[in-house]
Amino acid sequence: MLIAYTLESKSRIWTFIFALGCLSSAVYGYVADALPFAVLEGVWAVVAFIKWQNSKFSK
Repeated sequence: MLIAYTLESKSRIWTFIFALGCLSSAVYGYVADALPFAVLEGVWAVVAFIKWQNSKFSK
């Protein structure tokens, strides 16, 4: 996730990879019963998916 976050400005595929990483972290947090972590990562995933979707139309 850190690499994808760092390379987000290079290509929009990195934004998508970052969103998938956040989503997988949210699922892991839910399974591990760490709900605050799962909620925060879920929010990051939604924000990243919206950013990816908006960048798709702007380029």
